[in-house]
Amino acid sequence: MTKKTFPRLETGIRNDRIVSILGLTSFLDISEYRESLSNAEFFSWSNVEQVRVTDHDLDSFIQGLIELATRNGYPDKSFRESDVVRAATFDDQEIDDAFDSGLLSLVLKNLDITVAEAADDAVWDALRIGLVPDITLWRCPPIIRVDGQGQPLAPEPNYLWTDRRRGFLKQAWWYGHVLGPDLARELNARELADILERSSIGRLSFFAREIAEEYIALKATSGFEKISMATEKFRVAIKSIRRQMGLISVSALSKSARTSLIRRELEVAFGKA
Repeated sequence: MTKKTFPRLETGIRNDRIVSILGLTSFLDISEYRESLSNAEFFSWSNVEQVRVTDHDLDSFIQGLIELATRNGYPDKSFRESDVVRAATFDDQEIDDAFDSGLLSLVLKNLDITVAEAADDAVWDALRIGLVPDITLWRCPPIIRVDGQGQPLAPEPNYLWTDRRRGFLKQAWWYGHVLGPDLARELNARELADILERSSIGRLSFFAREIAEEYIALKATSGFEKISMATEKFRVAIKSIRRQMGLISVSALSKSARTSLIRRELEVAFGKA
């Protein structure tokens, strides 16, 4: 399949879009706002001679994303009310795991994107803010703070759609690219972040995959009633593995030696050593 170049949304236009989106009051309004835009007037393209992604390709991705979100609750909850709890307790993640698991597959299947294209943050801005602002706001609801009298202040954008490094579509692509969709789907958002948001581990794709494989196997036999209990143990193990990486070069170890290191730290964290 021919790799394609994707549209870009430059910073000034991106910031204007964010202000406009935050001023709307419902997902329906945002959806209508999205459909009213002529993105061709706002998008820019790479100067590199490549085949451009077609409108049909982008429409297929948008429809797939809307269908996935609809199966997972969109647009029933208002981001002005109950969804604000999700913004405040975002680390809990359980409500989003089903959506995120499907998102990994959708992004890898429908966005035939090169690593070079994926490295350009303006591409992801065009996708999440230019093309699907309603889904973006549902998945990453804004943070609403209160003043000294307990009155809500103007909504602030969630960092997961303004922080270019952590944008949820880019993050899904990166997780799937490094681990592969099958492994990535077995991990929840906190577990994925523990592996791949740590540059010491995330930059070594082979080591990240080995950690994921060993943890998934151990988690399946851990006997914990709640997945969150295994997740907490995993975080302890990751911290210990990172400390070990300060003393030894895992790249210089054989695969069996790396497996022994990972397994030992996991078993200690899970109390099985």
